[in-house]
Amino acid sequence: MSHDTQRPAGCDEENCMPFFHVEHEPDKPYSHFCVGFRKGVIQGKETAIKNVPSDCFTNCILIGSHSESCGRMTSILNLPDFYLQFRQMFFALWKVGQLKRIMRSTLVSCNDEIEHEIEEAIWSRKWRKDHPIKIGTKFVEFFCSCGETFFREYNHENGKSWYKPNGRDKYLFQLHRDLGHIVQYRKCKRIKRGFWQTWGPYEYKK
Repeated sequence: MSHDTQRPAGCDEENCMPFFHVEHEPDKPYSHFCVGFRKGVIQGKETAIKNVPSDCFTNCILIGSHSESCGRMTSILNLPDFYLQFRQMFFALWKVGQLKRIMRSTLVSCNDEIEHEIEEAIWSRKWRKDHPIKIGTKFVEFFCSCGETFFREYNHENGKSWYKPNGRDKYLFQLHRDLGHIVQYRKCKRIKRGFWQTWGPYEYKK
């Protein structure tokens, strides 16, 4: 997966690799959000990274002139942080009646692949509600030595196949490896109510 590594104007953080290019104009009355993956220790975040090495995403708000204090506000996040942000944002927009409108406007500016993955996530949730975990259900879980759990993929059909990571999964894994982390996985199968047979953990080297 390719990415634009050009940092926004005014950003001097060398240990961050942006996922996409951001055109920020600090004199304009709006802010931009820049997300990247850290390549080393982020300035001012040394203690945070030491305590929570799974904080691998760099999230910056490039503040525009509408604020009393323009500049760059930086935080480092892990995957569960994104989940919590999304959930609270959805609840807030829903509460004020703007969730559908904001989502519709956002999707207009997204590519078809992003829209397709959102549709798949909604379909998967509906399917799971009608298909509870039963005997024979399998899942494979991928995680990291830094403490991050990447994801868990289920096979509810009692088949022999296990999920195989796709290109974007492998891209995320490699970003963690570049920081010296070890990517691992385990396989589990429901053998009776409340009990799972487990294989692993193993290092994922592919």
